[in-house]
Amino acid sequence: MSRRKKDKSDLIHLGQRLKAARKMAGLSMEDLVTKAGRIVSKQAISKYENGIMEPSPPILEQLAQVLNVKPSYFQQRARLQLSDLYFRQKSKLSRKEEDAIKYRAINYLERYLELEDRLGLTLPFKYRIKKKPLNTNNDIEELVMKIRSDWGLGRTPIVNLLGLLEEKGIKVYLTPASSRFAGLTAKNGQTQVIVVNSNHPPDRIRFTASHELGHILCSFPEDIKDEEGLCHVFAGAFLLPREEIINLLGQRRHKITLWEWQYIKETYGISIQAAIYRALECDIISHNYFRALIHQLRLQGWHRVEPVAYNGKEEATRFKRLLAFALAEGLLTPAEAQRIGGEELPPALQPMA
Repeated sequence: MSRRKKDKSDLIHLGQRLKAARKMAGLSMEDLVTKAGRIVSKQAISKYENGIMEPSPPILEQLAQVLNVKPSYFQQRARLQLSDLYFRQKSKLSRKEEDAIKYRAINYLERYLELEDRLGLTLPFKYRIKKKPLNTNNDIEELVMKIRSDWGLGRTPIVNLLGLLEEKGIKVYLTPASSRFAGLTAKNGQTQVIVVNSNHPPDRIRFTASHELGHILCSFPEDIKDEEGLCHVFAGAFLLPREEIINLLGQRRHKITLWEWQYIKETYGISIQAAIYRALECDIISHNYFRALIHQLRLQGWHRVEPVAYNGKEEATRFKRLLAFALAEGLLTPAEAQRIGGEELPPALQPMA
């Protein structure tokens, strides 16, 4: 039996999926041609992606294998395009690396939204706060106090920050990336996404996620020159409130022991370096002592690897929990769960007993 000839719309969608899979893999067209054993030309790949020509089933299967997707991936209609999301990021990455992260985030979000729709369990980010332009550190401190109060956090350490963000309706996507990438935010309607580099240690992940939360919740004047710096202040204040660091260290200090910095890191999940910046922001230490501390960190190599680790666990588990629930209750077939879950599929998804 001959296969149905695809119409123009089908070819366009197939091309979009092929391009997305290639971008997710971080490959140029020439890279893809090489990895596929040159069974097709660069010109052919271009025609496939632009919906001008249809690849044969054997070629499509080979491309799927190289791109680490199932052939059925190319037949699925995309829910989102890159243009559907607004990405906030000042990137130090190459265009290829940046595109790979963005397309992986879109793929994850597509699967996440489909799973929520299938279960009728959508969870948009609904938190709203009266926004006024933030210009100073004090503006940030006041905003953080308001958010922590609204979210019932008080001054206590936040256990599993990523889980908290998920509870509030923010989609969190952890993805491996080069050390040059920390995180980014993306938005589609009421859907807010925070993407974080999973290769970083937990305290760095927490700071990055808090920084990106700052970009979501803070409103800055159009002519602001240091938005990134103020979001760093937001991250530090959100993880370690002013009142609490003053309670821990005192109103004013001339010297602070390594043990005290380690205690703060282990308790609040914030790096020693970020805690030192926090002490300066809260006027606990002088600029001279701050510079001396940063200099010592560099001399010891602690600006790269600190002398103590934060052992708290940072997990974004809602997607996996929804997937496990759907499969266990028969709301998804194993094949559907595998397709939607992709690499996120937990290894122990068979229902017990």
